[in-house]
Amino acid sequence: MTRRLVSAFITACATVPLVFSSALAQVSTVISINNASQAVTLQGMASSATCATAAIEKPQHTVEITEDSDRRFRIKGDSETTLLLINSQGKRFCIQTDNFSNGEAELTGRWTRGTYKVFVGSRSAAKPSYILSVSPLN
Repeated sequence: MTRRLVSAFITACATVPLVFSSALAQVSTVISINNASQAVTLQGMASSATCATAAIEKPQHTVEITEDSDRRFRIKGDSETTLLLINSQGKRFCIQTDNFSNGEAELTGRWTRGTYKVFVGSRSAAKPSYILSVSPLN
């Protein structure tokens, strides 16, 4: 019930910038995005998973893209942070930050309609905090 309420709230407010933190919650954040949606910012603590092992864990976030759209997924964490997106067909999109990127990396392009599971992990033993933004390409 709570997950549905959060999802409905985020969907209803998708035309204004949002910030949601899953750091304290054990539930996965679900957001819905369409072509009219503005930037959405998600925060949390990275898991110990990497791009190779994240799919066995529960995703921190789920992004439902309701129509094909040009989007940027930008992660900001430490130099060991990983971002993995898995679409409805099982296709994986993975990026990793490093010392040269100052802990930032992004996946940019045309995203097809569907559900994307979002995993944020760390290659180190630490579980650093992160900020993930999903924004339109302008």
